[in-house]
Amino acid sequence: MQKSNAQPLFITMHDAHPSNKDYQHSFVLYHQVSLKNWIVHVVGHVHVKEETNGYYQFAGNTFIPGYANWQYNTPQFIVDQAPQFDPNVHKYDRTVPNTVWASNAAASNDFYAGANRYPRSA
Repeated sequence: MQKSNAQPLFITMHDAHPSNKDYQHSFVLYHQVSLKNWIVHVVGHVHVKEETNGYYQFAGNTFIPGYANWQYNTPQFIVDQAPQFDPNVHKYDRTVPNTVWASNAAASNDFYAGANRYPRSA
């Protein structure tokens, strides 16, 4: 992915659970990779921690949906693809069901509407 300069299909953002003290928000970057005759999605988390001088973004985990026990630290090139967190732009209301900030709402809805998120033959 890094060598091909793969760009995310879309990015979402959600808030961490209020009890989480390590970070307050997470960007989730969704990539599509073609491997031989397979289409695989790779999902990377980039966490956002609020600090006194602004926001610090750092790697969470990356995984392939549908694969159990397969997760790794999010690579730096995916961290670099995340937008800079802006509380005036990246809003999420956990009290309202099914709300999320998305860079492309249509792509996000398509991804979650069917089996697109799981590995499949091309």
